[in-house]
This record gives sequence, C-alpha cells and structure tokens, in this order.
Amino acid sequence: MEEVNGMGAKRKNGARPVALTARLPLLVAGGSCFIRYLNARIFKERTTRLMEITSQARANPDASHSLILFCLDRFNGKGYNTRKRLLYSLG
Repeated sequence: MEEVNGMGAKRKNGARPVALTARLPLLVAGGSCFIRYLNARIFKERTTRLMEITSQARANPDASHSLILFCLDRFNGKGYNTRKRLLYSLG
C-alpha cells in the first residue's frame, strides 16, 4: 500500500515489516547464544559449589556424617516415595 505525503512523494509501508523480519534471525541467534552462556555459567557455579562441599566433607567427615543423618531423619517421616520429589524438596 502506498501513501502520498504532503509533498506528493510516494511512501511504501512495506519497509518496516521487511526490516523487522530481517532482524528476527539475529535476535534468535543472540538469544540462543545467551542461553548457552547462561547454561555454561550455571554449570560452572554448580561444579564449584559441589567441589567446595566435597572438600569440606573430606576435611571433616564427622560433621558431614551428622549432616547426612540429620537430612535422613528430617525426610524420613515425610513419606517421599520418589527420588524426584525428594530432590525437588532439597532445592
């Protein structure tokens, strides 16, 4: 569809959707890269935390044993029948 502006020149309205359509693949690619970056960052943080917990458990095995017993006692009476529900409750 074409319009005539005040000076008599014709303007095309189809340029805006074409420009937006051309930018869509860039937006999708950028979002994909950002998601991969976040997943790598989360993996790194979780690995770091796991290594810290493991080193603490190795340094003080009595405290880690009592913590495990505390967690088992806490969840024993709640009737968790699946591993998934137990892991979900732990966070």
